[in-house]
Amino acid sequence: MLGKKARPIGATYTLTIAEFAVEVIRKPIKHLHLRLQSATGQLQVSAPFRLNDLAIHQLVLAKRDWIRHQQAKLTTNSLANHDDQIRFLGQWYQLGIVEAAGPAAIRLDANQTVLIQMKPGSTSADRLKRLESWYRDQLQLRLKPLLVNWANVIAVPLPEWRIKRMTTRWGTCNASAKRLWFSLELAKQALPLIEYVVVHELVHLLEIRHNTRFYGFMDQYLPDWRQRRLQLNGKTID
Repeated sequence: MLGKKARPIGATYTLTIAEFAVEVIRKPIKHLHLRLQSATGQLQVSAPFRLNDLAIHQLVLAKRDWIRHQQAKLTTNSLANHDDQIRFLGQWYQLGIVEAAGPAAIRLDANQTVLIQMKPGSTSADRLKRLESWYRDQLQLRLKPLLVNWANVIAVPLPEWRIKRMTTRWGTCNASAKRLWFSLELAKQALPLIEYVVVHELVHLLEIRHNTRFYGFMDQYLPDWRQRRLQLNGKTID
Protein backbone atom coordinates (compact mmCIF):
# COMPACT_ATOMS: atom_id res chain seq x y z
CA MET A 1 0.00 0.00 0.00
CA LEU A 2 1.31 3.38 -0.99
CA GLY A 3 0.70 6.15 1.54
CA LYS A 4 1.35 9.86 1.54
CA LYS A 5 0.60 10.79 5.13
CA ALA A 6 3.78 12.84 5.40
CA ARG A 7 3.53 16.24 3.74
CA PRO A 8 6.85 16.79 1.98
CA ILE A 9 8.15 20.04 0.54
CA GLY A 10 6.51 20.94 -2.75
CA ALA A 11 3.71 18.40 -2.47
CA THR A 12 0.31 18.88 -4.06
CA TYR A 13 -2.44 16.84 -2.44
CA THR A 14 -6.10 16.92 -1.44
CA LEU A 15 -7.62 17.24 2.04
CA THR A 16 -11.25 16.70 2.98
CA ILE A 17 -12.24 19.40 5.46
CA ALA A 18 -15.89 19.52 6.54
CA GLU A 19 -17.85 19.34 3.26
CA PHE A 20 -14.98 20.72 1.16
CA ALA A 21 -12.38 18.96 -0.99
CA VAL A 22 -9.33 21.22 -0.65
CA GLU A 23 -6.39 21.08 -3.06
CA VAL A 24 -3.24 21.99 -1.11
CA ILE A 25 -0.15 23.31 -2.89
CA ARG A 26 3.07 23.64 -0.90
CA LYS A 27 5.11 26.72 -1.89
CA PRO A 28 8.03 28.82 -0.59
CA ILE A 29 5.72 31.49 0.85
CA LYS A 30 5.20 32.98 4.31
CA HIS A 31 1.43 32.81 4.75
CA LEU A 32 -1.55 30.66 3.82
CA HIS A 33 -3.53 31.76 0.77
CA LEU A 34 -7.04 30.50 0.02
CA ARG A 35 -8.76 30.84 -3.35
CA LEU A 36 -11.77 29.46 -5.16
CA GLN A 37 -11.50 28.58 -8.84
CA SER A 38 -14.23 30.51 -10.58
CA ALA A 39 -14.73 27.88 -13.29
CA THR A 40 -15.11 24.77 -11.17
CA GLY A 41 -15.61 25.90 -7.59
CA GLN A 42 -12.46 23.98 -6.60
CA LEU A 43 -11.07 25.22 -3.29
CA GLN A 44 -7.28 25.69 -3.28
CA VAL A 45 -4.91 26.58 -0.46
CA SER A 46 -1.30 27.59 -1.03
CA ALA A 47 0.65 26.75 2.12
CA PRO A 48 4.20 27.46 3.34
CA PHE A 49 6.44 24.48 3.95
CA ARG A 50 6.67 25.08 7.69
CA LEU A 51 2.95 24.81 8.46
CA ASN A 52 1.22 21.48 9.05
CA ASP A 53 -2.21 20.40 7.85
CA LEU A 54 -3.84 21.50 11.11
CA ALA A 55 -3.29 25.14 10.15
CA ILE A 56 -5.04 24.48 6.83
CA HIS A 57 -7.98 22.83 8.60
CA GLN A 58 -8.29 25.85 10.91
CA LEU A 59 -8.21 28.31 8.02
CA VAL A 60 -10.87 26.50 6.00
CA LEU A 61 -13.17 26.08 9.01
CA ALA A 62 -12.76 29.75 9.92
CA LYS A 63 -13.66 30.72 6.34
CA ARG A 64 -16.48 28.17 5.99
CA ASP A 65 -19.28 30.74 5.70
CA TRP A 66 -17.32 32.81 3.17
CA ILE A 67 -16.56 29.70 1.09
CA ARG A 68 -20.20 28.63 1.07
CA HIS A 69 -21.26 32.14 0.06
CA GLN A 70 -18.73 32.28 -2.79
CA GLN A 71 -19.68 28.83 -4.03
CA ALA A 72 -23.34 29.81 -4.00
CA LYS A 73 -22.51 32.89 -6.07
CA LEU A 74 -20.63 30.76 -8.59
CA THR A 75 -23.59 28.45 -9.11
CA THR A 76 -25.76 31.41 -10.11
CA ASN A 77 -23.25 32.97 -12.52
CA SER A 78 -22.75 32.02 -16.17
CA LEU A 79 -19.03 32.25 -16.86
CA ALA A 80 -17.45 31.95 -20.31
CA ASN A 81 -13.73 32.63 -19.80
CA HIS A 82 -11.44 32.09 -16.82
CA ASP A 83 -7.86 32.55 -15.68
CA ASP A 84 -7.94 29.40 -13.56
CA GLN A 85 -5.35 26.67 -14.00
CA ILE A 86 -5.57 22.91 -13.63
CA ARG A 87 -2.88 20.26 -13.55
CA PHE A 88 -2.95 17.31 -15.95
CA LEU A 89 -0.22 14.68 -16.47
CA GLY A 90 2.36 16.84 -14.73
CA GLN A 91 1.64 20.04 -16.69
CA TRP A 92 -0.36 23.15 -15.83
CA TYR A 93 -3.10 24.25 -18.23
CA GLN A 94 -5.29 27.33 -18.42
CA LEU A 95 -8.94 26.42 -17.91
CA GLY A 96 -11.60 27.88 -20.16
CA ILE A 97 -15.37 27.45 -20.28
CA VAL A 98 -17.33 27.47 -23.53
CA GLU A 99 -21.10 27.59 -23.27
CA ALA A 100 -22.79 25.81 -26.17
CA ALA A 101 -25.73 23.55 -26.85
CA GLY A 102 -25.07 19.84 -27.04
CA PRO A 103 -23.38 17.32 -24.77
CA ALA A 104 -20.70 18.38 -22.33
CA ALA A 105 -17.17 17.88 -23.61
CA ILE A 106 -13.56 18.67 -22.71
CA ARG A 107 -10.69 19.16 -25.10
CA LEU A 108 -7.06 20.28 -25.04
CA ASP A 109 -6.11 22.95 -27.54
CA ALA A 110 -2.71 23.92 -28.90
CA ASN A 111 -2.28 26.80 -26.45
CA GLN A 112 -1.95 24.73 -23.27
CA THR A 113 -5.62 25.28 -22.52
CA VAL A 114 -8.26 22.85 -21.30
CA LEU A 115 -11.64 23.90 -22.65
CA ILE A 116 -14.82 22.64 -20.99
CA GLN A 117 -17.92 22.86 -23.17
CA MET A 118 -21.09 23.04 -21.09
CA LYS A 119 -24.71 23.89 -21.74
CA PRO A 120 -25.73 27.49 -20.97
CA GLY A 121 -26.71 27.91 -17.35
CA SER A 122 -24.40 25.19 -16.03
CA THR A 123 -23.20 25.63 -12.46
CA SER A 124 -19.70 25.41 -11.00
CA ALA A 125 -20.71 22.07 -9.48
CA ASP A 126 -21.67 20.82 -12.97
CA ARG A 127 -18.31 21.88 -14.34
CA LEU A 128 -16.36 20.31 -11.49
CA LYS A 129 -18.27 17.04 -11.94
CA ARG A 130 -17.49 17.04 -15.66
CA LEU A 131 -13.83 17.81 -15.04
CA GLU A 132 -13.53 14.95 -12.55
CA SER A 133 -15.19 12.60 -15.02
CA TRP A 134 -12.67 13.67 -17.66
CA TYR A 135 -9.78 13.12 -15.24
CA ARG A 136 -11.11 9.62 -14.55
CA ASP A 137 -11.42 8.79 -18.25
CA GLN A 138 -7.94 10.09 -19.01
CA LEU A 139 -6.39 8.21 -16.10
CA GLN A 140 -8.08 4.98 -17.17
CA LEU A 141 -6.57 5.37 -20.64
CA ARG A 142 -3.07 5.63 -19.12
CA LEU A 143 -3.45 2.97 -16.47
CA LYS A 144 -4.73 0.15 -18.66
CA PRO A 145 -1.65 -0.30 -20.91
CA LEU A 146 0.69 0.20 -17.95
CA LEU A 147 -1.08 -2.51 -15.95
CA VAL A 148 -1.15 -4.95 -18.88
CA ASN A 149 2.54 -4.41 -19.61
CA TRP A 150 3.80 -4.55 -16.03
CA ALA A 151 1.64 -7.48 -14.99
CA ASN A 152 3.33 -9.37 -17.84
CA VAL A 153 6.82 -8.18 -16.85
CA ILE A 154 6.34 -8.98 -13.16
CA ALA A 155 4.61 -12.25 -14.09
CA VAL A 156 1.42 -11.78 -12.07
CA PRO A 157 -2.15 -12.21 -13.35
CA LEU A 158 -3.72 -8.94 -14.43
CA PRO A 159 -5.73 -7.90 -11.34
CA GLU A 160 -9.04 -6.14 -11.08
CA TRP A 161 -8.42 -2.41 -10.75
CA ARG A 162 -10.48 0.68 -10.07
CA ILE A 163 -10.15 4.42 -9.58
CA LYS A 164 -11.57 6.39 -6.67
CA ARG A 165 -11.06 9.57 -4.71
CA MET A 166 -8.35 9.08 -2.09
CA THR A 167 -6.91 11.83 0.07
CA THR A 168 -4.08 9.98 1.85
CA ARG A 169 -2.85 7.38 -0.66
CA TRP A 170 -1.81 7.20 -4.29
CA GLY A 171 -2.86 3.56 -4.51
CA THR A 172 -3.76 0.48 -2.49
CA CYS A 173 -3.57 -3.26 -3.03
CA ASN A 174 -5.90 -5.91 -1.66
CA ALA A 175 -3.66 -8.90 -2.28
CA SER A 176 -6.17 -11.52 -1.16
CA ALA A 177 -8.89 -10.15 -3.47
CA LYS A 178 -6.34 -9.41 -6.24
CA ARG A 179 -7.74 -5.89 -6.53
CA LEU A 180 -5.93 -2.57 -6.94
CA TRP A 181 -7.28 0.92 -6.29
CA PHE A 182 -5.73 4.08 -7.74
CA SER A 183 -6.27 7.65 -6.61
CA LEU A 184 -8.04 9.98 -9.02
CA GLU A 185 -5.36 12.53 -8.09
CA LEU A 186 -2.88 10.53 -10.21
CA ALA A 187 -4.41 12.12 -13.32
CA LYS A 188 -2.53 15.27 -12.33
CA GLN A 189 0.84 13.50 -12.22
CA ALA A 190 3.37 12.87 -15.00
CA LEU A 191 3.20 9.48 -16.71
CA PRO A 192 6.48 8.11 -15.25
CA LEU A 193 5.09 8.77 -11.75
CA ILE A 194 1.83 7.01 -12.58
CA GLU A 195 3.94 4.11 -13.82
CA TYR A 196 5.80 3.99 -10.50
CA VAL A 197 2.51 3.64 -8.60
CA VAL A 198 1.40 0.87 -10.95
CA VAL A 199 4.61 -1.10 -10.40
CA HIS A 200 4.48 -0.49 -6.65
CA GLU A 201 0.97 -1.88 -6.33
CA LEU A 202 1.59 -4.84 -8.64
CA VAL A 203 4.68 -5.80 -6.63
CA HIS A 204 2.43 -5.96 -3.58
CA LEU A 205 0.84 -9.00 -5.22
CA LEU A 206 4.22 -10.69 -4.70
CA GLU A 207 4.96 -9.19 -1.28
CA ILE A 208 2.32 -7.32 0.69
CA ARG A 209 4.71 -5.79 3.22
CA HIS A 210 7.26 -3.04 2.72
CA ASN A 211 10.28 -5.17 3.55
CA THR A 212 13.62 -6.18 2.04
CA ARG A 213 11.95 -8.60 -0.35
CA PHE A 214 9.51 -5.95 -1.56
CA TYR A 215 12.24 -3.38 -2.17
CA GLY A 216 14.32 -6.03 -3.90
CA PHE A 217 11.52 -6.55 -6.40
CA MET A 218 11.23 -2.77 -6.89
CA ASP A 219 14.98 -2.52 -7.56
CA GLN A 220 14.73 -5.37 -10.04
CA TYR A 221 11.77 -4.09 -12.04
CA LEU A 222 12.08 -0.31 -11.73
CA PRO A 223 15.64 0.64 -10.71
CA ASP A 224 14.91 4.38 -10.52
CA TRP A 225 11.79 3.95 -8.35
CA ARG A 226 13.27 5.95 -5.48
CA GLN A 227 13.75 9.01 -7.70
CA ARG A 228 10.20 8.68 -9.01
CA ARG A 229 8.86 8.38 -5.48
CA LEU A 230 10.62 11.58 -4.48
CA GLN A 231 9.17 13.40 -7.48
CA LEU A 232 5.68 12.06 -6.75
CA ASN A 233 5.93 13.36 -3.20
CA GLY A 234 7.01 16.78 -4.42
CA LYS A 235 10.73 16.71 -3.69
CA THR A 236 13.35 18.06 -6.08
CA ILE A 237 15.69 15.57 -7.77
CA ASP A 238 19.25 16.80 -8.38
